[in-house]
Parts: sequence; C-alpha cells; structure tokens
Amino acid sequence: MSLPPGDSKITVASDSNGQPMLVLPVDKARGARFGTAAFLSFWLCGWAAGETFASVALFKTFKAKQHGVDLFLFGWLGFWTLGGGAAIYTLYKTIRRPLPETMTFTNPGLVYDTGSAFNANMRNPRQRNYWKRKTHTFSREELATLTLRETDTSNRLTIDQGNERIDIGRSLTEVEREWLFKEIKQRCKV
Repeated sequence: MSLPPGDSKITVASDSNGQPMLVLPVDKARGARFGTAAFLSFWLCGWAAGETFASVALFKTFKAKQHGVDLFLFGWLGFWTLGGGAAIYTLYKTIRRPLPETMTFTNPGLVYDTGSAFNANMRNPRQRNYWKRKTHTFSREELATLTLRETDTSNRLTIDQGNERIDIGRSLTEVEREWLFKEIKQRCKV
C-alpha cells in the first residue's frame, strides 16, 4: 500500500483479521457542534422545568380525586415528553465522539464503513444521512463503477451499489480523494 499524501490525516492500519484498512479523518465541525449542544442544553433546562410543573399539576388533579382529568394537560405532557426525548437524543448524537470512515480491503472487494459525524448542513441532500452509520460491501463488479467526479466546488469520489451512489471520503481534500481513487484502483485491480 502506498503512503497517503504529505500532510494527510488518512491512516493506514489493519483490521482484527489482519486485512489492510484505511481510516479516513472526520470533519469535526466543532463550532456548529458545540453551539448546537449549548442551545439544546439550555432548552432542556426549560424542558425539565415544564415537565416538572405539568407532572405536579397532573398529579394534584389525580390526588384530589376530581371527576375529570385535564385532557389538555395530559396530552401536552405526553407531547412535551416526546419532544424532550428527541432533544436528548439529538444532544447525545451531537456531543458524542465522531466515528471515522474506514475502508477494509478484502480479497475480491472492499468493505466501506461510513462512520458517523455531526454535520450542521442538513439541507444538503448528499449530507442528510451523515449521522447514520452504514457498512457497504462492494464486489469487484461494483468497484468497476468507482468514479472521481469533478463538480463546481471540488471533486467527488463515488461507487454505485444497485441504485444508490455512495460518496466516499466526504471530509477529505481533493488531493486525498485523488490518492484514494488511485489506491482503490490499484489494490482492488479495477
């Protein structure tokens, strides 16, 4: 395996089976991550206060054994709890350590793990599933679709799998993607 470009953050390693593996760096987006985490933490403080007040009010109506239950308060508490759960999940996904992309070269093909990271640009269609970690196993036929595409802003490294186009090395520089393109071609003999 050839060495990555000069100041590249790509590391060459081996997986648990001794297969050669490339670990691709993650764009950490620190400012956006910590800004989002600070906002969610502040919002969750207000959420906890609202949850407490609504729970106490609902408990008082049950304890007083009134004939009617405040359905609005009961429904509001239910939706408020779901919203808080979603905010807690988002906070967890935001502050956890990002997992890098990995590429493991197997004998006839390639196993690509997308890793996971925080990305503030959720409107970009190529980045919407950036939090979701997936593993793709590419056959030699699928690796034949490996393409380095030039776009208006940079290049894009893709492999087609069925009707899905998989972006590889999303946080790499153009030079690193060009090196990775040549390395995959050479290692997988495509």
